[in-house]
Amino acid sequence: MEKFGLKVQVDFRAAHRLLDYVGNCANLHGEFYIVTFYIEGYKLRSNGLLIDFKEVKKKIKNWVKEYLDHVTILRKDDPLVEVVKQKSRRVFTMDDNPTAENIAKLFWHRFKGAFKDCWVQRVKVQESTPDNIAYYENNIIIKEVITAYENPTKSKEIG
Repeated sequence: MEKFGLKVQVDFRAAHRLLDYVGNCANLHGEFYIVTFYIEGYKLRSNGLLIDFKEVKKKIKNWVKEYLDHVTILRKDDPLVEVVKQKSRRVFTMDDNPTAENIAKLFWHRFKGAFKDCWVQRVKVQESTPDNIAYYENNIIIKEVITAYENPTKSKEIG
């Protein structure tokens, strides 16, 4: 059976920090996120499209703008949550640390059933560096390390 796939990207900026972590990411800092959605389906619409790119991007961008763009993303038990709220700043809280892994998982779960006759196969999140993480439907996480000296398609399974 034929299968079709498309890829769309959205980006946003947000601050975050990691609790229970030793290193620079324990400090509040900003990131530029690039989120890539891989969407698949078997059935083309009568116009020959799996789904309109504009439809996908609009739905995702609207959600990102409302909840994640230019906000502070924190774990729900982070003491900074109340401090940031008191300063009249937007906060998005997560059950887990706001790592690239957990943000990819958040996007996958948010949009897994959002598109008619197709599905989100995986979501990839890239922070400010070329390194990125992908979350797959079957919960396999693959870390793709991309540098000028490595093959950009090389992947290393970590879980």
